Amino acid sequence: MSPAWAASVYVLFAGGHHSHGGIKRLTRDTLWLIGSVGLGLQWILLRASGVHLAPSWEALASGLGIFGAAFLLSWAAELAQIDVSRSLALAALALIAVMPEYAVDLYLAWMAAKEPHYIA
Repeated sequence: MSPAWAASVYVLFAGGHHSHGGIKRLTRDTLWLIGSVGLGLQWILLRASGVHLAPSWEALASGLGIFGAAFLLSWAAELAQIDVSRSLALAALALIAVMPEYAVDLYLAWMAAKEPHYIA
């Protein structure tokens, strides 16, 4: 069972903040989860299929994909606080958030050793 689904089930049976709103909250959380996964998947499917959009639509699709991924990442960090300390969950979130930047820096450093025009 995934952590997000487990938290939604917990909210359903525990009743969340209001004991009468468990079902509504479960439905709302499930819709948020499906929506944010859908935002990330639309970008992955567009890139994998080789579809080339106009630059403005490409930027919009990329931005929506990043928004969906950021929502899932922050939700996962919030749920991780149930199992581990808050500091460890936030440290993991910060590490995951800066990994793409380190990957780009590593790539540019690697390419600069091979091709001098990357040094500028």
